[in-house]
Amino acid sequence: MKTRVLRSLLACSAALALGAQAGAQSPAAGSSGPFIARLADANGKRVGSAIFLNSGGRTQVSAFLWAGSGVAPGPHGIHVHTNASCADSTDASGAVVKFGGAGGHLDPNQTGNHDRPEAPAATAHAGDLPNIMVRSDGAGTLTFVTDKLTMAAGPASVQGRSVVVHAAQDDYATDPAGNSGARIACGVVEGLTGAAAGGTMAASQAGTTATAGTAGGASAAGTTAQAAPATPLPSPVLRGEEATVHGATVFTWARLNAVGQVVEVGLTLPMAAITGAAAAPPAAAALAQLNFPAIVQASTFFNHADLYFVPTGHPPVYQVPHWDFHFFGIPKAEVGAIDCTNLAGPAPATVPQGWAPPIPPDAPPAAVCVPRMGFHSSPVSDFAPGAKWMHSLIGVFYAGKWNALEPMISQEALLARHEISLPVPALTVGRETLVPTRFTARWDQASSSYNLVFSGFVNAR
Repeated sequence: MKTRVLRSLLACSAALALGAQAGAQSPAAGSSGPFIARLADANGKRVGSAIFLNSGGRTQVSAFLWAGSGVAPGPHGIHVHTNASCADSTDASGAVVKFGGAGGHLDPNQTGNHDRPEAPAATAHAGDLPNIMVRSDGAGTLTFVTDKLTMAAGPASVQGRSVVVHAAQDDYATDPAGNSGARIACGVVEGLTGAAAGGTMAASQAGTTATAGTAGGASAAGTTAQAAPATPLPSPVLRGEEATVHGATVFTWARLNAVGQVVEVGLTLPMAAITGAAAAPPAAAALAQLNFPAIVQASTFFNHADLYFVPTGHPPVYQVPHWDFHFFGIPKAEVGAIDCTNLAGPAPATVPQGWAPPIPPDAPPAAVCVPRMGFHSSPVSDFAPGAKWMHSLIGVFYAGKWNALEPMISQEALLARHEISLPVPALTVGRETLVPTRFTARWDQASSSYNLVFSGFVNAR
């Protein structure tokens, strides 16, 4: 109740305006991922990532170079190297070798043979990967599934390794590195913290079942840890975390394009959960907190989603039963630690044009900060006289930065089973990542579910 009162203060302030982050860690012994190598150039500038995921017992490698990376257009060699180091070294003549500390290509069978990525492990380096294709703007993607690399600890493990990008194309033949030229970017493989460990390219594979609870130990009302029949999604998708909410399976997911880049980030909400929430006693806590697939956490703004049903609404215009979907850009533990002791507001330039300031003029910041959320900014059009509110996209800030995008949709709108589409304003999130430009709530008649989807990803400004 306190949360809703504080949010109503924000909404009132917005009405007046009408008139006026993943951290990383070293892989632990026995860990099976997911893992990430954060790629940086010779000047230490972040230029991309390489993510390692379990894919049906094999290892999926998804590498990304970002627009503006400075990498020349065309194919570039990229390999898994033996050492967990991106330090420089010197060769026999005393010349500096950039990123030489990474060592040579991972070759657990000591074949001494550089070959095509699909060559058998018994005859070629395990670390040989396909070339990454780079566009004129410096962006590039690569997805490759192999059984020559393993996630679990061992001679062929990606743990304790590094990933190196080269200046030229790998010819898949010349020893020791395919005549691919100088080393131009490097990243040490680390554990991806706060990530959902599950996820394959098969839409039918069940995701990770969420623990019945929220960050900080509060029970997630209406949520159980029991498995339920999974709602189907078109392939190819990566399934994230799931939970049972009022007898229905709610889950996160991501859709990838042909080259393995995230193009949609979604949450599936069956109608049974929507109607079940309305019939159940009011819940004080989130109905579920669900991680997105690891590749989403590594390459986009999003980390996880929280679901709330507000049966009574709150003033001044949201006074109808509705749903709050918090698509957070920070891990669950960080959300649980938001206690409103840091009352710094975001820079005005980061607040979208036409949205109310998160901390309205003359308002005490403590009065409009919501624990476990932060400060909210609403489109001032929500408060136009005579308008019937049905849905909005809200911005959430804390400690001076974007925390979440929050689609807020009335129960009436969801029960109508119609598509809802909202633009996402240009986001300045303070880090190099992908951010969406469109939110859509799509009704799927076949599964009797809504897919709540962010899409149109572009590089953050």
